[in-house]
Parts: sequence; C-alpha cells; structure tokens
Amino acid sequence: MAAMASYDGIEFLVFRLKNSMIDLYMTDLGYQILGDYYLAADLAVMFERPTENGTGGGLPRLLPNEPYASSLPSLVHLFKRIGDEIDLALSGWRDLPEPSLLDSSLDTCRNPLRAVLASGASVSTGSSNGNAVFVAGTVGPYLESAIENAAELSGLTMEAFKTNVLREIPRVVSSLDQVAIILGGALLAEQGAIDAARQAIADLVEATEQNCAALAQAASNANSQSAQGPGLIEVTFKFVAALATTAAAFATGPAAAGVLTAGASMLTFAIDTAGISDDFSRTASSFDSTLSALKDGVHEIDQNLRVAEEAIDNNLRLNYDAVLKDATNSFQLTLDAINSEDIDNNATGPNPNQAGVEALVIDRSKVEAIYGYDLPQAAAEIAGIRNTPLDLNIALYRDQGIGLSPKGPTTWFFELTNLLRQRLTDLEVAIRSGRKGA
Repeated sequence: MAAMASYDGIEFLVFRLKNSMIDLYMTDLGYQILGDYYLAADLAVMFERPTENGTGGGLPRLLPNEPYASSLPSLVHLFKRIGDEIDLALSGWRDLPEPSLLDSSLDTCRNPLRAVLASGASVSTGSSNGNAVFVAGTVGPYLESAIENAAELSGLTMEAFKTNVLREIPRVVSSLDQVAIILGGALLAEQGAIDAARQAIADLVEATEQNCAALAQAASNANSQSAQGPGLIEVTFKFVAALATTAAAFATGPAAAGVLTAGASMLTFAIDTAGISDDFSRTASSFDSTLSALKDGVHEIDQNLRVAEEAIDNNLRLNYDAVLKDATNSFQLTLDAINSEDIDNNATGPNPNQAGVEALVIDRSKVEAIYGYDLPQAAAEIAGIRNTPLDLNIALYRDQGIGLSPKGPTTWFFELTNLLRQRLTDLEVAIRSGRKGA
C-alpha cells in the first residue's frame, strides 16, 4: 500500500503512471519489456517504449538493429490515447491549491482579535455578570484608559456611561470573538480538507503506478500473461482527521490572538464527518481493471471532498444561527447626552441628586479625556480594521469541477464574513456613542 506520496511531485508521479500503464497494456498483450522496447512473444517485432515523461514510443522495429519497419502498424496514437485517458481521469486534480494560501486569510481573521482581545489579560468593567473587556493591541490601551478614567467619576452621566457602554462592550467583543473564531475554524477545516485531497490524489496515483509496474514486470519476466497475479490498489484517506481541526484549534492554538468570552458554550466546534470514507481499496490485475480502479479512486476522493465542503458549510450555518440568537449579542449601547444637570459645578456646588444617585464633583479633565481622546481613538482603530473580513473571501475561490464549490464554503462563509464586519462596525459605533454630547 502506497503511503504519504508527495503532492508537490504529482507531475512526476503521473509521468511514471503513464509509463507503467502502457507497460501493463503491452504485457497484457503478451509483450516482454526489454530495455527501451517491447518485444513480441514470437521475437518478430519490437515497439519503442515511451520516454520518461510518459510521452512518445510506439514506433515498430523488426529487429533491434534494423531501421523502423514502415510496413508495420504504429502504436504511437494508441500510447497517446492511454496517456490522454489518464490525463482526463485526473483532470482538475493536478493543480489543487496550496493549503498555505489560506494562511493569509487566517491571519486576516485574527486581525480583529489582535485589535480588541488579549490572551489572558483583561480589564474588568465592573459588570455584575462577570464579563470583562479583553484589551490588547491597538484598541486596548484606549479602552483601558476610558475605564480607568471613568472609575473615578460619578453622577448620572457616568453611571449611564458605565452601565450602557463599558458594561456592554464585552457583549460586542464576545460576539466579535465568536464570529472570528468560527471563521478561523472553518478556514482551518478548509485547509485540512484541501491538504487531505492533495495527499489522497498523490497516494492514489503512486499506488496505481506501483500496482501497474509490479503486474507488468511479473508478466514480462515470464513472457506470459498467465504469470500475473491479482493486484491491489489501496489508499488511506485523511479527510476525517483533517476536519477534526476546527474552530477549537483556532481558539486554543498558540497562534490564536484571543480567548473566548461570553457565549463560548453555544458554538458548535465539531464538523460532521458522516459519509466520508476512511480508505479506498480495489483489486486490479489488468490494464482495464487498473484504469477503472484509478477512475473509481478519483471519484471517491471527489465525493469525500464534496461531503467535507458541505459539512464545513453546515457548521458555519449552525454557528451563524447561534450567534444571531445569542442573547449576549444585543447591542444596546446608548448614552444620554451630557448636559448641565448631570455635571456638578465647582462654583455653585453639587446639583440635586437624581434617581437616588449621589452626585459628586467631577474632574472635568477626565471627562474630556474619555470623550475627547480615549473613545475617539479606540473607535478610529476599529474603523481601520472593520473592512478586513472582506479580504477573507478572495482566498476561497476554487474549481467547481473537482468537488469544491465555486468559492469553497459559499453562502454561510460570506454571511459570516459580513457579520464579522458588521460586528466591528457595531463596536465602533458603540464606542463612538460614548462621546455623544461631549
């Protein structure tokens, strides 16, 4: 059983397969392999073997040292037709995308997390439910400064600010975190599916070639077709293992830029692998049965990849619905405009208490720092990255003819990239709302 062939050498593997398939075709007819020639059983005629790249060959010769026998039928077109059949069977599978091409999209997916989250560090907003804003990167220092400045302030406006903005920001951040992790997990699963397909094709081509070579050599050595025993083409598929690398890996892996906040339990990390086969096995003892086995193997890989794509897409749909239904995703980040009744005046003394909240003298410089600098800067940083999710779409354009849908996982992936962009916009708006009336 062939194992772990290199897809990077797929063209070389195909060249060898063409040669071995032609060898098997000729030994099926009773020819013996003799160096660069096929020798007939009656020793009356020889035909040239193909070159190392699987092309050419088929010209007849009466004896090894005589000129080409122009009166004998040529097998050139027959050999070419065999090569063309192999090319057709593998059409679309010899230029699968590099899984590493998705690395840039994974990085793009992590950018929003880098901007608003930190792995381990957090600043509490004083929320009664224990939520915290995970601050890091470019946005974190501004939010942290706003939280610290607000901690020293009181009065109705400050209470409203803390309640409606600072305590709600974790909900927005959590939703942003959820969507980014779901998308990242899908990208990892997509990467794994493509890698599994590449490996499966390489292993199938190598296993088929090795089976052909063994059968042809056995027949040639005995100069008789009867010497051929039953051959076996076996390939182990890696699709199931590849799809196990999902959102959980993106969330917990060393390259992750953040951790899950509220709502983590509602995400569906597992991708359903029902309908994906673990291996492929066919008995093949002749040219015809070997070619048929090759086509069957490609078809099974195609089916596995289609099921994998559908499973990834379905996982995105389930998580998309869950994110939209999650109670922590309601964005009610409003703040009443600051007015003179909410801010105490040092000259006239404190204003009357309102709604049972004790009004204290406010350090206006801290108010101005929050509204004039901290929140605008944080919002500006968010605005700078809010369109980055759109970059994720580019890397997933695939060939529809080989099992991958036209853009990889389609509808739900794009719905989620749009949702991620919307969440970033929501966060920007939420932060900007804190300076209304300032």
